[in-house]
Amino acid sequence: MMDYPIVSSPTISWRVFKQALENRRSPVDSPADELSDEAYNICLAWGVNPAVALAFFVHESNVGTKGAARRTKNWGNLRKGPGQLRQVHTGVSGGFGEYASWLVSLNDFCKLLTGPLYVKGGLDTVSKVTPRYAPSADRNNPTSYAALVNELIALWERLSAKEA
Repeated sequence: MMDYPIVSSPTISWRVFKQALENRRSPVDSPADELSDEAYNICLAWGVNPAVALAFFVHESNVGTKGAARRTKNWGNLRKGPGQLRQVHTGVSGGFGEYASWLVSLNDFCKLLTGPLYVKGGLDTVSKVTPRYAPSADRNNPTSYAALVNELIALWERLSAKEA
C-alpha cells in the first residue's frame, strides 16, 4: 500500500472530491452551503493534497455528519492543546475547537499539517503523521487509521484517473 505524502499535487480530481462529499451528504456540499470548490482550493493553496484532507475528514467525522464535528464544524477534529494551532476557533467543545465555518477549520487543519508539528518537522506522509495526530493514548490505532486514509486516497486516485 502506498503511503501518501501530505504535501503534493492533487491525486483527486475536483469532481471526485465533490462527489465524495455529495455521496456522504456532507454539510460542506449541501445545497444550501455548497463549499466544495472553496475547500478544494484551500488545500491547493497550502500545497496539501485535497485527497489527504478529504480522507482525514472521512475518518474523523464521515465528512462532518457524525460526532462532535456536526456541532463544532471542525474538519479534522482538531483539539485545543499545547502546540496546536487554534487561533481562529470560536470556542471549545469536549476538547475540540469550535469553528464558525467548515472552511475556517479546513484552513486551520492545513496550516497545522504543513507546520512544524508535522510536515516541517519531518512527519510528511500519512503513516508518519497518524501516530502524533491520532495517538494510541487517545484510544486510536494509528496504523489502522493510516491504512484507511491511504486506502481512500488510492481509491479516489483510481477514480480520478478514469476521468482523464
